[in-house]
Amino acid sequence: LNLGDQFGAFCLCALPSREDDGEEKGLLVIGGAIDAKVTTRTGSKYLLKVFVVKENASEFAYEVETEYLPTFICHGATSGTIAVALGSLLRLYEVKVKTLLRVSDFSGFSTASPISRISCTGNRIFVGHASNFLTVLKVNVGTNSMEMLAADNSQPCFITALAALSSSTVGGGDIFGNAFIASIPEWIEDSMEGEGNSDDAPKAAMSTTTPLGGDEGGAKDLLGLVGGESSGRGDVTVRSHYYLGGAVVKMVPVNLGFRSQTVLLASSAHGAFSVLFPLRTSEDITFMRQLEESMRNIWEIKENLCCRSHRSYRSCYEPTKGTIDGDMCLLYTKLDIQDKEGVAKSINESLGGSNNVMTVGEVERRIYALVGAVL
Repeated sequence: LNLGDQFGAFCLCALPSREDDGEEKGLLVIGGAIDAKVTTRTGSKYLLKVFVVKENASEFAYEVETEYLPTFICHGATSGTIAVALGSLLRLYEVKVKTLLRVSDFSGFSTASPISRISCTGNRIFVGHASNFLTVLKVNVGTNSMEMLAADNSQPCFITALAALSSSTVGGGDIFGNAFIASIPEWIEDSMEGEGNSDDAPKAAMSTTTPLGGDEGGAKDLLGLVGGESSGRGDVTVRSHYYLGGAVVKMVPVNLGFRSQTVLLASSAHGAFSVLFPLRTSEDITFMRQLEESMRNIWEIKENLCCRSHRSYRSCYEPTKGTIDGDMCLLYTKLDIQDKEGVAKSINESLGGSNNVMTVGEVERRIYALVGAVL
């Protein structure tokens, strides 16, 4: 694509193709600036350029000038719309073949921090900021106006990835290498409408473990590993937190195999790919926790060259929460037979002794079964 002289692109979004005059056409929206300066993120003119993408070619359609630099674009909460980050302003556009229709703006965030990432699902918009944590917005059907449901500015961080998992749950990552799953109470929308202000309003957030018999293919199942309660109306609750080691640049819910469960795939600036997925039963959670603890003890005694706690490494930015270290658990398959038997014995004792016989073969079988459910 020829973007024109002196035009620097900062973000783009491809809209689904649709049939027009018997030909499949898609739209590509690119945001940037003329005479762009990367370090200061400024330019002489800020634009949204729209291209029509056909089967064998693409052509420039039109451009729309904006007041501020577009730094992120994603699909909007409703079909045919896009959400655009313009500094600390969030704007919704309806995309047409010949023009962009401005739908609504929102600037009433509890922080002046610029918007770094956006993710939409249903009528919810999750907004990550460059120096604060997370804001959750609701798009009102009919008017397309936006209102704030919840915000959390208590934790300073630069959000670099967001993936909406349900109307109340989102996964994300930041520039410091942390991955997290956060949620807001499901009753918060009713509370804001005045329907949940009584003493009978439910206070417990959703269980973060998926019950047996749940939908194995839905991203709504990616809710973390541990249960808990939200601390009050409007609070964003972090369900799972884990340090990956490199800045998270992308996060998306995917299926990695046929009939496999939905997982959260994260990529980092170091070139690594990490997979976050929920454990289905309390038995799996107990088993993996005991395996992780046993492996950590062996690792720190025999293999730890720098004499540093592995737990402190995974809690580099803040303590690990609701997440089991799968990399540590997979090291079990590389141990010698004596260490494997020692770990199996330790797990067996923690699960109830002789009533739960845990052999080396059984431990490996359970590990491969969990890996196979993902792949």
